[in-house]
Amino acid sequence: MTTFDMSKPTDTEIELAQAARKMMIKYLDHSAAGSFMIVPDRKQAGEHSTQLALPPTAVRLLAEVLKYMADRESITLIHSSKEFSTQEAANFLNVSRPFVIKQIKEGKLKATLVGRHRRIAFSELQAYRNQVMQQATQAINEFSATFGGDD
Repeated sequence: MTTFDMSKPTDTEIELAQAARKMMIKYLDHSAAGSFMIVPDRKQAGEHSTQLALPPTAVRLLAEVLKYMADRESITLIHSSKEFSTQEAANFLNVSRPFVIKQIKEGKLKATLVGRHRRIAFSELQAYRNQVMQQATQAINEFSATFGGDD
């Protein structure tokens, strides 16, 4: 897991991030090109600068990173094959470690044993979180239908 603290960019960095994001979004909305070219400023890079080609998927990711940077927010990148300890899973889900262990014992959250330690795949955490969110949304909709009523 890699965390980037982008909460302290300068005003110039924020302006550059906003401008670059707008350009990237415009490119993604109006282009069928297979790559996005970045050309360094020759004054700063020197005469031997090279162009950098990025695939559209990377441009989308960078546009999101620039959005968070402009908003002075931190982001965390998690590799899809990462396995979490029960404490890391609890932190990710914003619940207690005993609650995570209870969910594992009840079969609601899948985990594997590595020695004596439980490990939870990131994909399992995502699936669990999505399921809980769907259940919460359904409960809210049912509550609204029952008690929301027309005035």
